[in-house]
Amino acid sequence: MNTYSKPSQNSTLKMLDLDEMIKNAMKARDTNRLKAYKNIKAKKQELLTAKNAKPYDVAAEITMLKKMASELSNDYETALSAGRQDLIDEILDELNIIREFIPKEPSAEVIEKTVNEWITKNGNPDKRQMGVLINYVKECLPTADGKTIANIVKKFID
Repeated sequence: MNTYSKPSQNSTLKMLDLDEMIKNAMKARDTNRLKAYKNIKAKKQELLTAKNAKPYDVAAEITMLKKMASELSNDYETALSAGRQDLIDEILDELNIIREFIPKEPSAEVIEKTVNEWITKNGNPDKRQMGVLINYVKECLPTADGKTIANIVKKFID
């Protein structure tokens, strides 16, 4: 069986410095950003103190931000259907601020290139190595969607 090799490239993505961001929003008297940053910090604290907390890294932060954006989108739809313009504006402001921090997902071509790099190093994968290959791609491309990765990896399985 081939050995699993760690990704050679480290992610250039950095975690948010929420304390600094909150301080700057306070100085600028930007209440919308301040609220959004405090909500992000609260969600981060919730993840860190959860009973079976997983390590908090860049990938976890991106996942958290995507989930927050999804929840806000749902809230937006609810407020829109209720005709609550006051809530609509507030939700949209926070949603747009959070979306600024969600990196663009890599294309299918980039994911396939990463899979091919693994294959070059380790040989053609079989079904037992599918999880290893998916984890490798996730480590190399933490912003990639898990379903997309799995679908692409399935194409390469013997």
